[in-house]
Amino acid sequence: MQPTRIILNVHGCTVQDVFCSDPNAHVQIVDWDVSESDADAPGLVEVNVEQGRKQRAFVGGLVPNPLAHLAGTDVEKALQAAEVLDGAT
Repeated sequence: MQPTRIILNVHGCTVQDVFCSDPNAHVQIVDWDVSESDADAPGLVEVNVEQGRKQRAFVGGLVPNPLAHLAGTDVEKALQAAEVLDGAT
């Protein structure tokens, strides 16, 4: 059995796409790089972190695309250039 393959496409410090070989996968993201202007954004939480500090984070779900959707994309080209694409698309 092949392991589940997850590919994250990050551009501009933001996850743009998620591709996954398991159609039943659920992907959650926790992004600690939030700004004050995001204060009312849905998914923004305040977390008590080390030494009693408070830290804001965005928590949200992402819907993964099937690996077949990589075909013909720049993400596929990057994986091919890195020689990590094994024909799973």
